[in-house]
Amino acid sequence: MTSSGSPSTAEQWQVYSARYSADFLRVADADRLDELGDERLASGWLGCAGAGPDALAAVEERLGMTLPPGYSAFLQAVACRSVTAVSNRGGEDELTWLPSPSTYTALLEII
Repeated sequence: MTSSGSPSTAEQWQVYSARYSADFLRVADADRLDELGDERLASGWLGCAGAGPDALAAVEERLGMTLPPGYSAFLQAVACRSVTAVSNRGGEDELTWLPSPSTYTALLEII
């Protein structure tokens, strides 16, 4: 973990995401649980499979840059937009530049 307590490796993201999934399932209301589907509820995991080295290399090639290490680690662990997503939307194949440089800069500050 980083000094701020944030995950910084794929393994740490996996642990964090598993805990988050368990917490989310514990407190989610019935409507949110219904939207998740039986398979996700049974697995107790809200994420999706991590991206492999080839997928990450393809993203970096398409964007023309190297991904920040923390974000790359996140994608290696959970290659979807959000662990709280009620559907498996997005992934490394949908990564693209944000509409304005200021938005991207703000995102990098979060990562």
